[in-house]
Amino acid sequence: MQATMVICRCKSCGKAYQVDLGDIDTRYGRFTCGQCNTVTMVENPKFSGSASGADHPGPESTTGSDDSGTPDFDALFAEDDHAALDDPADLLDDAFDDALTPQVPAKEAVSRRGMSIRSKITLVIVLLVLGALTAVGMIASTESRSALSEQAEAHLVRVAQQKADEYSLIFQRINQEVEAVADYAREIYATAPAGDIALGQYMLMPWNGSTYGDPVSNPALKSETLILQRVVRLLKPVVAKNPYVILGYLGTETNVMALDDQAAVLSIGATDGFVNTKRPWYVKAITEGKTVWTAPYVDANSKDLIVTCATPVRSDAGNVLGVVGYDVLLSTIQKDILTLTIGYDSYAMLVDGSGKVLVRPGIDAKDTRWNETYDSEDLTKTDNAAFKGIIANMMAGKSGIESFVSDGGGRYAAYAPLDVIGASLAIIASQPAVVQPAKEMQTYIMIVWAVVLVIAIIIGVLIGNGITRPINQLTHMADQVSQGQVDLDVLPENRTDEIGSLTRSFNRLVISLKMALTR
Repeated sequence: MQATMVICRCKSCGKAYQVDLGDIDTRYGRFTCGQCNTVTMVENPKFSGSASGADHPGPESTTGSDDSGTPDFDALFAEDDHAALDDPADLLDDAFDDALTPQVPAKEAVSRRGMSIRSKITLVIVLLVLGALTAVGMIASTESRSALSEQAEAHLVRVAQQKADEYSLIFQRINQEVEAVADYAREIYATAPAGDIALGQYMLMPWNGSTYGDPVSNPALKSETLILQRVVRLLKPVVAKNPYVILGYLGTETNVMALDDQAAVLSIGATDGFVNTKRPWYVKAITEGKTVWTAPYVDANSKDLIVTCATPVRSDAGNVLGVVGYDVLLSTIQKDILTLTIGYDSYAMLVDGSGKVLVRPGIDAKDTRWNETYDSEDLTKTDNAAFKGIIANMMAGKSGIESFVSDGGGRYAAYAPLDVIGASLAIIASQPAVVQPAKEMQTYIMIVWAVVLVIAIIIGVLIGNGITRPINQLTHMADQVSQGQVDLDVLPENRTDEIGSLTRSFNRLVISLKMALTR
């Protein structure tokens, strides 16, 4: 017999199957769903339009069968004009004559099955929970980034101003000490004391082209060296109490130097051609006629980079007598002044009034000799417009905080002026380091998101099962009733919700059918 394949769906779960009705001679066949074990009836298309079809609607009829080919027994009862309304048992016998046939083979068919209620419930719960959690996480992350940025900016500005004030006091102290030594030297020069106080070893005599001092010039400078010995007597204790000063001295117009450290006298004396009137600190102090701070230069004594605070010494008549200087190592400033533990992957630097670097991490003399000009980094020569604007504000003595991009990353620059030395302090901090806690929080949010996803799926499945399990039971019993099995046990009526009401109504239907068939 030729195979007759029919595509139909399970009445309970909607799964599609290919049913072979070619080997049956009855009007209806049936198959069992492999997914939910529900038995579904399907009409044999061979009987469509046949004589028997006059009594039983065919597959194309909208009366007597549903979309899957399963007979609608209520419609059969309604359309049978010969059925006795007072004898429903006869109606059921007529309807099941062709339906109760051997089960036919069914093969699962490729079909577009709708989403189950359980899946829908699970999906709704997951979407609601994760949607709310995602929204909260995004808001929290955005707000935390904003809060961290605002907090960091305020903190950087506060620290920059605080440190600028502290360092101003340090440099102010050096200024005052230098000026006090200069005033004392002017008084000593005015009184011209006599008598040797045994501090001549702290003198560096003038360079004569081959040595420092000679039998001809030394006697002529005897009176001045006696004055300078008394300056040394003041310098030694004052410099010793200042942790930021490595050397204090007075250089005269006659190129005699009085230093507070005898080792420095020997170190400079071992260097040929040192003339104090040609050194940067002397030239700048005499040129400007006031207390000055030099740009970084290589020290003839330590051979390291230093900056010097210097002030001129003048007689009562206004004649230049010399210059008092205090040397400060840049490494000392870096270590003891600019090493700030403020976090954010930050560092500090000092910039003078011309935009050149006074102090920054990694600065060194390189190959520059003591008698050569040190070329300090000029920060105004940059192609970074934002950073160039920051340097311009620092040169103008302003304070504030701005951002710029450098080396592919965002940076903050908080700056405040140091009016004492005509410079500005800047703290450079990394923006990614500022918002790092927010990134860590995002990681925690993702972990929580994943955990909540699993929990939401479990809860959705449990709730879905709680709703769909009794519905499946009702569907299965209805399917059994549709096949003529009315001798069934009623379902438990322990639920108090809508499903419980449906169960009780269905149980009454089953009981009514039993009573109708047993008359």
